[in-house]
Amino acid sequence: MCKSEIAKLYGSLSVLRSGQQLSADRVQLARDHCRGGYLVADLPGLYQWMLDQNPELPFFDHNIADGAYPAGLAAFVTSSGWEPWKLHAVYAMHGEIYLARLKSAKSEMDQKTYRDHFAGASMHRANGCIHMARCAAEEGLEQAEIPCWHAPRTLMDIAALAVADMRTACTLRSEKYGQPGCSEGTVKAYQAALRNLADALEVLKRVSRHASGNTERMVARLRQHATNLSLTDHRILAACSAGGLSAQEQVTVARDVRLGDSAIHAIPARQVHEATPNAFCMQCQTEVATHHGHSCRCLCMCAGCVEAAGARVMECPNCEEFTEFVRA
Repeated sequence: MCKSEIAKLYGSLSVLRSGQQLSADRVQLARDHCRGGYLVADLPGLYQWMLDQNPELPFFDHNIADGAYPAGLAAFVTSSGWEPWKLHAVYAMHGEIYLARLKSAKSEMDQKTYRDHFAGASMHRANGCIHMARCAAEEGLEQAEIPCWHAPRTLMDIAALAVADMRTACTLRSEKYGQPGCSEGTVKAYQAALRNLADALEVLKRVSRHASGNTERMVARLRQHATNLSLTDHRILAACSAGGLSAQEQVTVARDVRLGDSAIHAIPARQVHEATPNAFCMQCQTEVATHHGHSCRCLCMCAGCVEAAGARVMECPNCEEFTEFVRA
């Protein structure tokens, strides 16, 4: 299958996520791609096949992210006649496996590659959960279950997981936004993450009885700002890429990179053991912790370690959330 046909398969996912019907030609293209492949009858059978294709290894196998495997998943979802929520559940399962394989190989990966893949894997799981919850709600369901979970989950919990994953993806995508060398592709990737976060918040509001009254405003703000990011202006993007932003442009870009942070107010705080106040920094183990994660609230870093990291976004040593660390 040529690159243009594979691109059409991936494009079909956007059509399905928008709630539209696929054209007969697009479905036939996917069926032709799947012809002669492994037969699966249900989600457990597909999940086992996915595990067989992506066994746990002492290194990260990039085939889970590039090439025949992800193209095959897109073709299967495009060609299958399963219930809509089950089709979207395929990507929730894909994201779960992708994240698990990343975490098991983390010690063998360089930080940049790990973060890039973590953003992509989080986006896959989020997209699956967003539209899984949306379609299940439209079918009158109150909960759903997929084979990689130990028990059914309420639609509110599924949507909240999607919001948390998309906030993580936005945070990681924002790392490259506004930095020297920033490209149009970087801007589009960040735009996509912000728009998907808006979708996740919208679905969470739909299925939750306790959604924040500010959710509608957050959704509208995310969509408006995603469309009007500073670096969608080609002149400003060129200046940014060359490292020549003006002081005012730097302020505007700094606001852009924090657009996803508001989502932390829409979901319950993660149930993790917080570091004890006045305890030592979990990074160096010698200085008192003075900084906490902006999103996770873990008080577990000292000023020196935050400064030494040399990056705005850090992985919290207490809960492994990707966040900016600020003085408590």
